[in-house]
Amino acid sequence: MDWDVTSIDKLCTLKARIGWQGLTTGEYLPQGDYILITGTDFKDGYIDWKNCCYVSKWRYDQDTNIQIKEGDVLISKDGTIGKVAFLNSIPGPGTLNSGVFVVRPKQEDIVNQAYLSWIFKSIWFKSFIDQLTAGSTINHLYQKDFVKFQLVYPKDKSEQTHIATALSNIDALISELGKLIEKKRAIKQGAMQQLFTGKKRIKGFSEPWIETTLGDNILFLRTGLNPRIHFKLNTPDADCFYITVRELQGFDIIIGEQTDRINHSAVERIDERSKLKIGDVLFSGTGTIGQTALVKEKPHNWGIKEGIYAITPNCKSLDSSFLIYYLHTISAISLFSSMASGSTINSIPMAKLLEFPIKLPSLSEQSAIVSVLSSMDEEISSLEAKREKYFSIKQGMMQQLLTGKIRLID
Repeated sequence: MDWDVTSIDKLCTLKARIGWQGLTTGEYLPQGDYILITGTDFKDGYIDWKNCCYVSKWRYDQDTNIQIKEGDVLISKDGTIGKVAFLNSIPGPGTLNSGVFVVRPKQEDIVNQAYLSWIFKSIWFKSFIDQLTAGSTINHLYQKDFVKFQLVYPKDKSEQTHIATALSNIDALISELGKLIEKKRAIKQGAMQQLFTGKKRIKGFSEPWIETTLGDNILFLRTGLNPRIHFKLNTPDADCFYITVRELQGFDIIIGEQTDRINHSAVERIDERSKLKIGDVLFSGTGTIGQTALVKEKPHNWGIKEGIYAITPNCKSLDSSFLIYYLHTISAISLFSSMASGSTINSIPMAKLLEFPIKLPSLSEQSAIVSVLSSMDEEISSLEAKREKYFSIKQGMMQQLLTGKIRLID
């Protein structure tokens, strides 16, 4: 087979800022001519240049070995170790802080730099990092350990280039989908700001909106139970789900392997009026404030955590889906921040939530607004599913191309 396996130090150099140079965070500048790359600037396999700080020319000139070049591969070696960034282009002169390695081929006619970056983005490098950190509190990647990594590569550099190009193309497609999703989200947020203030009305509606409070438009507001007082979590006979903020995701309650369980008897002890019902809106009023979800199925085996509010809207004046969207407007989020209090963990008292101001159109206009926003959500979800599909395809391509199981040769 015309592929080879060798340790990374045989083919590449590894350089980093040496400790005695003593670069401090006090020298990080908000603007300047010389970019400073840190481990926090890595994003999706590249550098988020907008996030970077700057350093003085004196610091930049200190070490020519770590002055960045187009085609460099960067690896984070402190904090979250093993993050990878490929410098396919650079906006200007820059250098590295002490938490980043730069990896360069010793001979550019042997190793394609883009191919090298894909090796470091692979499951094999992740596995290598996981083995180094297994069973320890290590948060540093030492060069003496890094050089043990085995690099698999085709000897024909043109094949490396074909592989890197194929993977980079699908990566670019995923990136473009990400940008489109963010654009659609911004459009939706703008639509929400217009629709929920009445500045923009849906055709056919002209009735004035009513300024009221949440408390005047709901039937029940209650919170969950504290397991330290009322029951134990995850006992052998626990057969019901215990809903926390982790499970609240927009309109959905996502039950997963990490979802805590409680005993059915604990759910049965909850007062009948306080039990969850289809159409209830769940709202996190403690810690991560403002997470929401809609109860869409009969929740006979669900209990909610203390600090999660269950809201039963009055169906004669308030639509559940309208309420969830309303709670996610910028003005509502800002108001939650001003309403929250607490010495260690912020929370919104039930009395304040009842006083939460809300402007309501007619039920029919509420439904029309929900329909517009739901259509936007469906489009965003479709794009997210498409991005996830391409991400899975990319993972499969990496498995096949970076091992030679599928060949890309002229």
